[in-house]
Amino acid sequence: MDNAIKGELKFILDSILNSAGTNSITSSLSSWSKDLYGFAMAIQTNVMKPVGYTILALFALLELYRISEQVEAMGGGSDAGVRLISAALVKVAFCKIAMDSMSLFMNAILQVSIILSKGIGKLVSNGKISGLISLNDIYQPITKESFWTKLMIWLVLIIVMLITMLAGVLVNVVVTGRFLQMYVFLAVAPIPISTMPHHEFSGIAKNFFKSFMAVSIQGTLIYMVQLFYPFLVKTAFANMASAGLWSMIASLLGFSILLIFAVFQTNAWAKSLTTAM
Repeated sequence: MDNAIKGELKFILDSILNSAGTNSITSSLSSWSKDLYGFAMAIQTNVMKPVGYTILALFALLELYRISEQVEAMGGGSDAGVRLISAALVKVAFCKIAMDSMSLFMNAILQVSIILSKGIGKLVSNGKISGLISLNDIYQPITKESFWTKLMIWLVLIIVMLITMLAGVLVNVVVTGRFLQMYVFLAVAPIPISTMPHHEFSGIAKNFFKSFMAVSIQGTLIYMVQLFYPFLVKTAFANMASAGLWSMIASLLGFSILLIFAVFQTNAWAKSLTTAM
């Protein structure tokens, strides 16, 4: 029975301490899935860019028409007209450059999140987290219990193991969904970017950038939540002497559920940070 309980506790601790390093949260778009990245780029180049160029040309014409009406309302004036038209053409030129270099811009935005996550991850590699929890410290109070109490603990820990496994699976699902969302953004990027020259529809392009920034920074938030998890578990073990063994096991179960909830909330937190819709 002792070995069985120790095995369950070791599995739970390993799942807690290694969860952040097993889901490729710090991968780039090209390295996470080369096939998906290539397919998204093919969609962007062969399907979305031609449509984006058409929309860009339409909005450029509408913007020039708006400027001509504005100049006419001002009573003419070649200098004002030239300045406004030049500004509009420069805006269109920058938009064209942005559409052609969209994958570079998006990878640069994602790289910021990757750098942040790797910086946080260095704390793990330096042993800041791996030494938080000791299996012997956890099991020591259990050795004093009777056989039947140990049996009950073993049964309850099975439930904790299943919840911990479920938490790991759901985290991987959220991470996979995040990458899929970024590949979709990469594929359709020319369409929202083509709206930049138009004064009324330029908000579409701005919100696109904000949304992609939110999805990118979500990776860092997921990474942080996973690394916060061992600190919560340590708190449960620290209070075991006063609260009791069963309270500690209940806390383990509750923190596993909390991890699931927090990971699903990272999307809303990221949108709140970037003011994305």
